[in-house]
Amino acid sequence: MRKIVGVLIIGMCLALLIIAVFPRHGNAGVIYGCVAKNGALSIVSGPNQCSGKETPLSWNSVEGINAAVHGVVKSDGTVFEGVGFSSSFASDVYYITFDQTFSGNPHCVITPFESPPTATCAILGYGPNILDVSCVTPSMINGLLTSKYVQVSFFFMCIL
Repeated sequence: MRKIVGVLIIGMCLALLIIAVFPRHGNAGVIYGCVAKNGALSIVSGPNQCSGKETPLSWNSVEGINAAVHGVVKSDGTVFEGVGFSSSFASDVYYITFDQTFSGNPHCVITPFESPPTATCAILGYGPNILDVSCVTPSMINGLLTSKYVQVSFFFMCIL
């Protein structure tokens, strides 16, 4: 069961990567892959190209996803990596503006990855062309657990 879950997770991650790298232009077609027993994944050009020791995979890379924007925002609010958005930082909030407006409210995920390791980021506001993010870390003040705002680099991905 663990192997199946691992294969599914690898496949989903690869699908998201492919969606990010290859934007939608009409019918993008089907993507074919083979997974070995050790978890190694290979992309192949068509069906029935896996060896007898590999499990075949296939999926339509854009089915159900109309648009995607992703990137890395540095702790000072500048764009480190990604395209299709701009960002800034002011008053403990990261403001991300999408270059093209989504046709509805996107679904977004934020993952901080820099010190402090206890930082968490939350969406304060969102819409078809914006994403507002704030990050905090736990803090003790007079023996009470509270949180304080921190500047931390983070990865985000928004899809519709």
